[in-house]
Amino acid sequence: MGTHPAAVVRPAHHRRLQETARLDTPIDGRDGGHAAEPPGSLPVYLIHWDAPEWCASAARSVLASTGIDVDLTIVDNGQRQGPPLSTLLPPGARILPLGINRGYAGGANAAIADWRSRHAGAGLAVVGSHDLHVAPGALALLAATARARPATGVVAPAIIRPRLIAGGAWDGRTSWQVGIPDGNEPVERQWASGTCLLLRRECVAEVGAFDERLGSYMEDVDYGLRANDRGWKVTVVPAAQVWGLGSSCDEVDTRVAVNTIVLAAKRGGPWAALSDLALFGYWSAKGFVGSVAPWRPPEGRQRSLQQARERAGALARLGRSRILLDVLRDRSGRRPRA
Repeated sequence: MGTHPAAVVRPAHHRRLQETARLDTPIDGRDGGHAAEPPGSLPVYLIHWDAPEWCASAARSVLASTGIDVDLTIVDNGQRQGPPLSTLLPPGARILPLGINRGYAGGANAAIADWRSRHAGAGLAVVGSHDLHVAPGALALLAATARARPATGVVAPAIIRPRLIAGGAWDGRTSWQVGIPDGNEPVERQWASGTCLLLRRECVAEVGAFDERLGSYMEDVDYGLRANDRGWKVTVVPAAQVWGLGSSCDEVDTRVAVNTIVLAAKRGGPWAALSDLALFGYWSAKGFVGSVAPWRPPEGRQRSLQQARERAGALARLGRSRILLDVLRDRSGRRPRA
């Protein structure tokens, strides 16, 4: 692995970025063992939506893992285009159809339910996105790290493409992704990308389900923070390397903005929600102003206009939705909710 500054911080435009990467570049990893489950046994779940070729490529990558046996299941939210997923998957990949698109969070919850019922003796399982490609030994290294660190509830790899990411942080208003540190020692983060999350059964039992109100984007931030709340550590292993390919969603930034405000409300209540609404409103207005500034280059004006529209779209979507009211009502009533 290359050397990267430990303090690199990148904006959280999040997991399934709209850039693309090659499907097939291999990178190295390594192995380990534990007494709570048979060594080498690891259920792996990929959450698919509308990218069957990517998912088939990811399945081949996961099944080529070394140092550990994987039981691969594709949780299928469905597709709008391309050849049927079932015709592309390699032997050894099982499909769990959901019938409707429940987003990443709903797919992850279906994976957890399947893990509990089909793999009662497996203390660890991986939930990942449909574009997850892994170094041959990466999953074995994640499992070894979890076995060596019983206080860790969530273990994640370093993501090397489309961007360099090793977990992330949250300040109560926004989230951001943190760059890969120097060296191979595991590091603790507040959350890790849902591109690849190795979960401990005891942690899931305490933290509960992914919040399906968030759908896709920011649900991984929420889960990591809730794990921290329960005393579980979120650990990123720089030596375990994976990469993604992009996003099959055409409104990533809008969804990230919506769910950032929702998460602020969920964790901080009405004042946090108002603060984030004001922040995104300010950013949107600033973008519209920047888009007509004559001294700026055309590409800068166009970028400002796009960002302003995305943030304004997020605010408009929240205005049409009851999700903020539902989150605040759940919080004020202290009802148990993911």
